[in-house]
Amino acid sequence: MSDFATSVALYRQVARPPFGDGQFSYEGPNTAAIASVIGACRGVSSGIGRFVVPPEVEGDSVTFTWAPGHNQSACFYPSTRELVEQSTALSKGRRPENYYLVAEDHLAGEAGMPTSLSAALRLCDLVAAIGKLALASADLADAEGRVLLFIQPAGEKTIPKTIELVTRISSEMLTLPTPDLKVLEQLMVPEVDRQLHVAERRGFFRLAVADVLAEPDAREAPFLHLVRSWDRVLEFYRRNVDVYLSNFSFEKLRRDIATAGVDYAGKLSKSLNDSTSKLLALPLSFAAIAAVQVSADFSAAAVTVLGALLLSILLAGLIQNQLLELGSIRDGFLTVFKPLAQEAGADTEIGGLLGKARATFNRQAVLLHRVLWTVRCLAWTPSLLALGVLAWRFNPPFQHGVSRVLQYILL
Repeated sequence: MSDFATSVALYRQVARPPFGDGQFSYEGPNTAAIASVIGACRGVSSGIGRFVVPPEVEGDSVTFTWAPGHNQSACFYPSTRELVEQSTALSKGRRPENYYLVAEDHLAGEAGMPTSLSAALRLCDLVAAIGKLALASADLADAEGRVLLFIQPAGEKTIPKTIELVTRISSEMLTLPTPDLKVLEQLMVPEVDRQLHVAERRGFFRLAVADVLAEPDAREAPFLHLVRSWDRVLEFYRRNVDVYLSNFSFEKLRRDIATAGVDYAGKLSKSLNDSTSKLLALPLSFAAIAAVQVSADFSAAAVTVLGALLLSILLAGLIQNQLLELGSIRDGFLTVFKPLAQEAGADTEIGGLLGKARATFNRQAVLLHRVLWTVRCLAWTPSLLALGVLAWRFNPPFQHGVSRVLQYILL
């Protein structure tokens, strides 16, 4: 048992006599339990308590006067009201450790905390939490609490305003609804420092406190007004966070749409450039026609035609591969943009951006598809013409048949 608990045990053993002027007196039976506690109290430090009138035993009776310590380390308070009014720790955000409430018969740390004490300690926690939130803080002398600084940002017609908050807890606050500190306490623990938007959320809570303190009703008693208006502080905070997250999601969605659009437009442009570069090989195929026409040897002409056919097969295969790649690009575009459309929901602005991105992609995809099929057809044209010229020059029956067909058509 601690020294202070021993002092409280003495008071309880003698049936809690009237406590006044910082001391209590006892005159009555000297039971074994009382004698044991008196013996224990003789060894406590003077800062915890002392006998003003030492114990005097006469037969089975004993008389004494005990004065408990009256300091932040150990103190008897007539009630929670006196604890709030006299303790310098509560108003500075520090819970006192050794105290005893006479009216409530409650020792610090015991179960069954009185409602008034619970309210006082919660107000102490409020001071500690907003002290961490404030831009600057400093302890004041005596029982004045702390002074905390908040800044209300400039408005359209106002300049930034510095607001000083003196955290003096009063007994009047014990009857007010207990502030809900869950959100603020979660924001201020070090473990959340690496979470997303924590700095912004703390800033929004700081701004909500400043907005409430800037109200006209807060001029006379700012801290009292803050406690009374705590629900509105939470409301302002949640509203600011909702607006910020909405804007953040909106801007992120816009960036995602723009990035995806540029990415897929680049893929289509690359595929289009590759297809047009393959057209440079076509003049070689057309040169095969002239080579067959001037060739006097069938074998040389046949080799030329065979080379043109191989080149056509190669170009056609490459173009087919690009057509398959175009299909993959289309599938990828749909896969990326479908969740973006779902995230946008019914937002008209995002819907417009998605529509423009789809329209641009579709136009580029259709153009690329047409170019690829054009190149594919042109890839076969020189080799087929060269084959026709070969048959015309070195196959008289074929030449005769073609002449009869042309004559028939012309006539």
